[in-house]
Amino acid sequence: MFGIYIKETIYAVLVEELVLVGVNATSFSLGSIASNCLNLERLALCGTKTVGDAEIACIAAKCTALKKLCIRSCPITDQGVEAVASGCPCLVKVKIKRCKSVTHRAIGWLRARQESVTLDLDTVGDQELGDLIGGGDW
Repeated sequence: MFGIYIKETIYAVLVEELVLVGVNATSFSLGSIASNCLNLERLALCGTKTVGDAEIACIAAKCTALKKLCIRSCPITDQGVEAVASGCPCLVKVKIKRCKSVTHRAIGWLRARQESVTLDLDTVGDQELGDLIGGGDW
């Protein structure tokens, strides 16, 4: 069993992209992914009811190579977005869709902390978002 774990860990280190759609992963399993997938650059979490702020904070703290993050229909709040802004130093694109508890305040905080990140959102209106990023209409 120990040999199998070592082998799985070696393969996990090689993972660069992971897409979880409708998978209700536990905090433990997401923590394992974050701890072992050190080269993870692209992560999509879609329709995952068990991914909240604590799980996003764990991913943000441990997945330092993450460049692209998509969160769709997950029960995250502004705290989860703030964790992403504080962690993930390599981010270039963040997509947040259908996460009803994410407000324009968190998006502004993300923009302030990660200025070069491309944002793809449906959490705020276009005018509000334009005001947040200083462009008015876009």
